[in-house]
Amino acid sequence: MLAVLRPYVRAEDSRNRSTVGTGLSLAISNELAQALGGRLVLGQRNDGAGLGARVELPAPATDSA
Repeated sequence: MLAVLRPYVRAEDSRNRSTVGTGLSLAISNELAQALGGRLVLGQRNDGAGLGARVELPAPATDSA
Protein backbone atom coordinates (compact mmCIF):
# COMPACT_ATOMS: atom_id res chain seq x y z
CA MET A 1 0.00 0.00 0.00
CA LEU A 2 1.24 3.48 -0.82
CA ALA A 3 2.32 5.46 2.23
CA VAL A 4 -0.12 8.29 1.40
CA LEU A 5 -3.03 5.84 1.74
CA ARG A 6 -2.10 4.85 5.30
CA PRO A 7 -3.72 6.72 8.18
CA TYR A 8 -1.42 9.45 9.46
CA VAL A 9 0.24 8.74 12.79
CA ARG A 10 2.31 11.38 14.56
CA ALA A 11 5.50 9.93 16.05
CA GLU A 12 5.78 12.60 18.74
CA ASP A 13 3.61 13.91 21.53
CA SER A 14 1.56 16.72 19.99
CA ARG A 15 -0.37 17.95 23.04
CA ASN A 16 1.30 21.35 22.79
CA ARG A 17 1.00 21.67 19.01
CA SER A 18 -1.87 22.90 16.89
CA THR A 19 -2.86 20.31 14.30
CA VAL A 20 -4.94 21.35 11.31
CA GLY A 21 -5.72 17.84 10.08
CA THR A 22 -5.50 14.19 11.02
CA GLY A 23 -4.20 12.79 7.73
CA LEU A 24 -7.12 10.43 7.31
CA SER A 25 -8.75 11.81 4.16
CA LEU A 26 -6.98 9.61 1.60
CA ALA A 27 -7.11 6.54 3.83
CA ILE A 28 -10.86 6.91 4.37
CA SER A 29 -11.48 7.72 0.69
CA ASN A 30 -9.53 4.62 -0.35
CA GLU A 31 -11.44 2.35 2.06
CA LEU A 32 -14.79 3.78 0.96
CA ALA A 33 -13.97 3.43 -2.75
CA GLN A 34 -12.94 -0.21 -2.24
CA ALA A 35 -16.07 -0.94 -0.19
CA LEU A 36 -18.17 0.34 -3.11
CA GLY A 37 -16.28 -1.83 -5.62
CA GLY A 38 -14.13 0.98 -6.95
CA ARG A 39 -10.70 2.42 -6.44
CA LEU A 40 -8.89 5.62 -5.55
CA VAL A 41 -6.56 6.81 -8.32
CA LEU A 42 -3.67 9.10 -7.45
CA GLY A 43 -1.52 11.05 -9.89
CA GLN A 44 0.17 14.31 -10.76
CA ARG A 45 -2.26 17.17 -11.32
CA ASN A 46 -2.41 18.62 -14.83
CA ASP A 47 -1.25 22.01 -13.60
CA GLY A 48 1.76 20.45 -11.83
CA ALA A 49 0.60 21.72 -8.45
CA GLY A 50 0.94 18.49 -6.48
CA LEU A 51 -1.02 15.30 -6.14
CA GLY A 52 -4.49 14.79 -7.55
CA ALA A 53 -6.97 12.11 -6.56
CA ARG A 54 -10.15 10.74 -8.08
CA VAL A 55 -12.52 7.94 -7.12
CA GLU A 56 -13.55 5.51 -9.86
CA LEU A 57 -16.72 3.55 -9.15
CA PRO A 58 -18.41 0.91 -11.29
CA ALA A 59 -21.47 2.09 -13.22
CA PRO A 60 -24.73 0.70 -11.89
CA ALA A 61 -26.39 -2.02 -13.92
CA THR A 62 -29.12 -0.74 -16.23
CA ASP A 63 -32.35 -2.47 -17.12
CA SER A 64 -32.17 -3.20 -20.85
CA ALA A 65 -35.85 -4.16 -21.15
